[in-house]
Amino acid sequence: IPATEARGTLLLAVDDSYAAPLLTELAQLKKDLIGDGWKVIRHDFPATAKDTTIKNWIITEFNQPGALVKSLLIIGHFAIPYSGNFAPDGHTERIGAQPADVFYADIDGGWTDSTVTTNNTGLIYTPNVPNDGKWDQSVIPSSAELQVGRIDMHRLTGFALSEVELTRQYLNKNHAYRFKINNPARRALLNTHIDNSIPQTSSVAWRSFAPMLGSTNIAAINTNGCSGNGTCHIFMDSLQAHSYLWTYMAGGGSDTSCAYPVMTSSQCINLELNTIFMQLYGSYFVEWAKGGITGTTNHLLRAPLANAGMPLATCWTGGSPKWYFHHMGLGESIGFSTMQSQNNKGIYDPGNNQLLGGAHMVLMGDPSLRLHMVYPVTQLTATQTETIVQLNWTASADTAIVGYNVYQADSMSGAYHKLNPSILAATTYVDSMPSLMPGNVYMARAVKSEVTPSGSYQNMSEGIFISKPVVNTFTFSGDGAWSNAGHWTNSLKPPATLPAGYSIVIDPVPGGECMLDITQHIAAGANLILIPGKKFVLSQDLILH
Repeated sequence: IPATEARGTLLLAVDDSYAAPLLTELAQLKKDLIGDGWKVIRHDFPATAKDTTIKNWIITEFNQPGALVKSLLIIGHFAIPYSGNFAPDGHTERIGAQPADVFYADIDGGWTDSTVTTNNTGLIYTPNVPNDGKWDQSVIPSSAELQVGRIDMHRLTGFALSEVELTRQYLNKNHAYRFKINNPARRALLNTHIDNSIPQTSSVAWRSFAPMLGSTNIAAINTNGCSGNGTCHIFMDSLQAHSYLWTYMAGGGSDTSCAYPVMTSSQCINLELNTIFMQLYGSYFVEWAKGGITGTTNHLLRAPLANAGMPLATCWTGGSPKWYFHHMGLGESIGFSTMQSQNNKGIYDPGNNQLLGGAHMVLMGDPSLRLHMVYPVTQLTATQTETIVQLNWTASADTAIVGYNVYQADSMSGAYHKLNPSILAATTYVDSMPSLMPGNVYMARAVKSEVTPSGSYQNMSEGIFISKPVVNTFTFSGDGAWSNAGHWTNSLKPPATLPAGYSIVIDPVPGGECMLDITQHIAAGANLILIPGKKFVLSQDLILH
């Protein structure tokens, strides 16, 4: 598969209380997303914003001509949609509405709040009645169009850090993973704990891990029947002693545990876990937003994201329904696999057909994250020589690098276009026609031939950026004399001969005019550049060859 250079537009919805304290980290996230091929549109919302407000913004941006909106990342605990009248984990006392960020993924589906009435009288549920702001649908009414994920550190009070500081920690972990500072081994850890009582539940892990990482790179353990502080700890011990890209754990659950004491929120607080992506399955913690009727702290589905180690994404999946992530083996994002799993209608084994496309299918974490990171180039420089800009960089430290791509945009957030027609083998590029617009940005990305159990694809590193240097062309300051600064603002007479490789650049001050006396010889290969939109008076006809 060829390299994916433009991934589309990612909408970034941020709790506005984070804007000031996380200014640096949010700017870095946006830069990293741009460096991976995304265009980013950010909007900050108050914590009181309603889900309909967010949805209206999404629809407006989605319908902009040429927008190509593909993804949504929510940062904060705000505007959480609730929908349906069901219990994904099968516990009837939990029947009611479930937290449903997939509401944002479905652009054109018919979501209503007029028919459902929850009759459950259990203690742990979220009732749903007409016109209460909770949606009726237990299943996504139409196919999801967006890849959606959320970073939410609310009520994780067992951690020493505050909600804002946990979010900062996550964003820094995210950056470290993208740049291979956090570089886990390409293998997976799989715990078949619950297979003894619910056979084949772990198939969601086997079926994804093998095409992504290879069947020989899966470490499988079974903690079923463990007791005390002995074999029960082998799972969490492995996540500290070794590193894994993917991890799967399933077992009897609570809001803060899975197969207690095999995995608990307390362990996420006190230990450092060396894994990036986690599939988790068990009772109760599917309700990630608030848990029980009074609200649960240190919720298990979100606690790994607050861990000081590597975790960046979690989801609730085992059999209700099954999720599939094999697309990541050929370069797609975890958000893409999330959307494909939500839209699974007769493509893959769904597990529980009744919960196919369930409104509870949500991703915790950044949906743009990919499986295989590449060491980026380093020490990118840009040197101006007359009207030529030369880029130089130090080669990527990764293996199987086939070359480099160089891009340019009019600003960091602008549209990037590739300058090199084919992959560059050298660690240098000469831009012989640099744009004269101020604020231009160059970006360099390494290209790796990524070989996986599923095939191969051209995998690009994060982009490294540098601003275009100040143009340092010669300008005339008097008969026969040249300087490196200033603008021509009156009648000018350049030297008798302009050598090849040099340029006359005319850029009057606003409202000014230039009269150029073109009577001298201009050698082949020299340039006369007139800035568009300015006024010029030539003393004689100019013949261009």
